[in-house]
Amino acid sequence: MDEINEAWSESRIDKPKKYRMPIWLTDDDFDYIVTQLWKCRKSEPRCNDLYIRLNNIREGAKQV
Repeated sequence: MDEINEAWSESRIDKPKKYRMPIWLTDDDFDYIVTQLWKCRKSEPRCNDLYIRLNNIREGAKQV
């Protein structure tokens, strides 16, 4: 779980804190988001960047 918190913290460095975080999602919600990002990753660069970051978090959670 520390790896997930660290990944979250690193992603927020020098970024405006517009939203209260973290957003609590179910595992199914998070998997759905990552899957949708995977689908658009080749057509939209922002999707690819987010997919890589969130998929790394998802893979890290599977190892815990």
